[in-house]
Amino acid sequence: MCRAPGAIALGLVIGVLFAAYPLLDLQVADWFFDHEKAKFPLSIKHDWNLVRRVANWVPFLLMLPAIFALLRKLVFPSAPMMIAPSVVLFPYWLLPDRPGPHQQSAAQGDLGQAAAQ
Repeated sequence: MCRAPGAIALGLVIGVLFAAYPLLDLQVADWFFDHEKAKFPLSIKHDWNLVRRVANWVPFLLMLPAIFALLRKLVFPSAPMMIAPSVVLFPYWLLPDRPGPHQQSAAQGDLGQAAAQ
């Protein structure tokens, strides 16, 4: 029995739900926020900070097979690809689209230019 269609459907439903109600993620985060101390209680626990730091490496670890296949093809051009080229290049196409400091600085730069005009 293949469970992938159910997982895809669940992901699609959750995505549509959060797209339809954009403030829903803030309401869910509010369940875990301590308003008296003005912080998330789990943010001061070492174990959860370690989990957060390790989770930041997951995208890179998922890219390792594609990196290895690409480097192998560059070093040995006559050798066949171990992974389809489209599978190797697809993560690199998505990588710049990740949220991060580069997007925040770009957004601030755009806003600053718009305010100056």
